[in-house]
Amino acid sequence: MFPPEVYINRRKSLIKRMDKGIVLFLGNKEVAMNYQANSHPFRQDSSFLYYFGIDMPDLAAIIDIENGNGILYGNDPSMEDIIWVGKQEKLAIQADRIGIQQTKPLKYLDGDICKAIARRKKVHYLPPYREQQRLQIADYCNLKYDEVDRNVSDQLIQAVVAQRSVKDRFELQDMEHTMTEITCEAYFQSVQNIKPGKSEYDVAGTFEGVVLNRVIIFNLLHCNIP
Repeated sequence: MFPPEVYINRRKSLIKRMDKGIVLFLGNKEVAMNYQANSHPFRQDSSFLYYFGIDMPDLAAIIDIENGNGILYGNDPSMEDIIWVGKQEKLAIQADRIGIQQTKPLKYLDGDICKAIARRKKVHYLPPYREQQRLQIADYCNLKYDEVDRNVSDQLIQAVVAQRSVKDRFELQDMEHTMTEITCEAYFQSVQNIKPGKSEYDVAGTFEGVVLNRVIIFNLLHCNIP
């Protein structure tokens, strides 16, 4: 996670490129493999990560273009979450790290979007690429299923593309670190493991193991993970 000013400035820059209305960003949910509790490795929506930086499921956010306010929606960890996963920070603490002052439980997102629509505010959203997102948008924005793709915001698409096409120094540092510290070592260790009788999965396992190990260590050192 980058310093709060990075995300604050990204959102401010986005607001300057937009006209009126609200911008809706839906974070990704867990995707089940064969039953709900057995999920694929989580991958956050990249645009949500770019503007809000929190890499965890079941989050959403709204940016009000006219007043510049941002709201982060999500749920604080329950006792069951703490038992199974361990100690986790409250949403407000995580929001403070990205310069967001207002948080709400996820159940309030639907009502807030309805209020915005009732005030004739346009809801800007990016093209959904997951079925769950498409269903959520249809429900939140009172759209028919086949209307969701037709109502994506071209203005938002152009604004996001313009921003994300130019990397800031924090992104460049991350990319350089990945190439010189992680990818380089992963390839080196993998090459050392290439020997007669070895299978491809042995080499692939070595590569993946180095990457996962270095990423976890980096996160623990730099991302304030409890």
